[in-house]
Amino acid sequence: MDSIEQPVFDSLHGIIHDSGDTSGDRAELIEAARKKKKRTENIKNGDSPNAENSPLHQADSSTNILCSPQNYGLRVIIVSSIVFSLAVTVALILTIYLAPQEVNGNAAVVAGDSQCASLGLQSLKDGGNAVDAAVTTAFCLAVVEPEHSGLGGGGFAIVHDHKFDNTYGYDFRESAPAALTADLLDVPDVDSNIISSGVPGLLKGLAAMHKKHGKLPWEDLVQPSINLAQGGFSVSEELAINLKQQDPTKLSIFKDFMTSNGEWKTVNDTVTLPDLTRTLKEIRDDSDALYTGKLRSAFVKDMNDKNGIITADDLVKYDVVKSDPLKIKLKDLTVLTMPAPASGPLLSLILNMAQKFITKKVPLKDVKAKTYHKLIETFKFAFGQYSNLGDPAFEKQVDKEMRYLLGDALASELVAKIGNESHTQASYYGPSQPAGNKGTSHISVIDSSEVMVSMTLSTGDLFGNKVLLSDTGIFLNNNLGDFSLPSSSTQDNRNKAAANKRPQSTMCPTIVYNKDHPCDQRLVIGGVHGPYVITGLAQTIINNILFGEKLSAALSAPRLHNQLYPNITKYEADFPKNIVTDLKKRGHDMEQVRTMTSQVTGIRKSNDDITIGIDPRSQSGEDHY
Repeated sequence: MDSIEQPVFDSLHGIIHDSGDTSGDRAELIEAARKKKKRTENIKNGDSPNAENSPLHQADSSTNILCSPQNYGLRVIIVSSIVFSLAVTVALILTIYLAPQEVNGNAAVVAGDSQCASLGLQSLKDGGNAVDAAVTTAFCLAVVEPEHSGLGGGGFAIVHDHKFDNTYGYDFRESAPAALTADLLDVPDVDSNIISSGVPGLLKGLAAMHKKHGKLPWEDLVQPSINLAQGGFSVSEELAINLKQQDPTKLSIFKDFMTSNGEWKTVNDTVTLPDLTRTLKEIRDDSDALYTGKLRSAFVKDMNDKNGIITADDLVKYDVVKSDPLKIKLKDLTVLTMPAPASGPLLSLILNMAQKFITKKVPLKDVKAKTYHKLIETFKFAFGQYSNLGDPAFEKQVDKEMRYLLGDALASELVAKIGNESHTQASYYGPSQPAGNKGTSHISVIDSSEVMVSMTLSTGDLFGNKVLLSDTGIFLNNNLGDFSLPSSSTQDNRNKAAANKRPQSTMCPTIVYNKDHPCDQRLVIGGVHGPYVITGLAQTIINNILFGEKLSAALSAPRLHNQLYPNITKYEADFPKNIVTDLKKRGHDMEQVRTMTSQVTGIRKSNDDITIGIDPRSQSGEDHY
């Protein structure tokens, strides 16, 4: 991650005019806390509030004594002090205007790649805010991490202006083309078929966020990624591993990632992307280039040539859904996460239930097997509701369902249903069907003006459906495979495929803060890898907030995972053996894995102190100041 000291600025356009007296008090409280801290530091350095009662001050009050011959030495000291003070003042002024800007530690960026985090941080240093940094970082990831996110995909984001307690949600999840019917997806290997591609939303989402909140010019956010795509970037360890997993019969689409000898490029080899470079240059000059501009015709022609069904009309009609993030209370903190078709409702249910049976902060080494048993049961009850969620624009019951899932009554009812043993019948926990198992990338940003961004992006599986649109250099997503298929879903499943609909997702970007004590803990957090996102995020937040562990310990602690379908509890190899034995006795079907694929990253800020949280399971990077 990267962090820097930014100049004070209005973090969101028009925010001051829209905020009321309460938000003004909130901003004043944050600023007052910082001023108090500075006064305390001054006192420590000897600038006592009682200094005016010192003998020197008393002497200053008597001009007769000062002017007497006996005090010639005192006059010399005073004059010398004045001259010295003037010299220091002049030197400071020259330093301020001539020296490079000094940056201090109160802003940060965390992303799946360290150089992308550094570019995001540079946007902050250049006078941008957290949204500018997030957009810059997302474009970078589209270049250097194409297996997880890119212009052919979509995602969700939360923007929270902490000073004024204003929150915005952005849903730029892919949507089904108008020509899609459910039976088109109900075919073998649909995830590698171009039919699984939804109308991409990433570019539209980034542009909407920048238009509402951004400070820097749009072209300044795109140009760093053009430089990488055109000038070349080094292959990361993760990208090298993921390239080697690809189907050797589809090597032609990966030509830019191969050597002249037909071998995969490996760690630290240089990659240039000429087709994507041209695309990014068009986007730099027109943020809507893919939807109404010069890129649209090339995109549609390539789709037609490959028997795809996304049309020019689909691109023109695609829009970002601006939805209010969900809010729940976790002890004295507020948790913000995204509504359906994101999985914020399921994460919220898990946290609501957990705080009812985890009532004391204890070290993780002292947590009892019974607590882990209840946590696994909580996961299963949450995933039991997965098929009750879907796109609220098409499934009118979903809004009511989300209110139900966030309610205290349901959490209490489900906790009461947890006995001493597990249930083998999945139907005991709810009507759900299997959750989608896709890859993702996450970005967390917090700036010095207390603007926070939590954004999760995805193209689906590694490199989406492995379809590359050669004219634009864009890898297509396969996220329509996240719809529940007719052959495996119930009649009332709310995640059935339909034209223009958005499939349910396991992504859930999250922000946690204390509304009553705004200088207290703020946590910007998210995770990657399908349903593991939900359980990985939940355990990290529970470890940090309910058990009281530091963020690093909360992230590194061994994890459990159960998504109900299949009804198997996976546990990491370093999970305490005595607890595993106890859980087996309670009826849990336990399966050991070397390490969990969930990767959680985040930023914690308390007062002006920043802690970067990078999951030891990930290759993520950070930059901060």
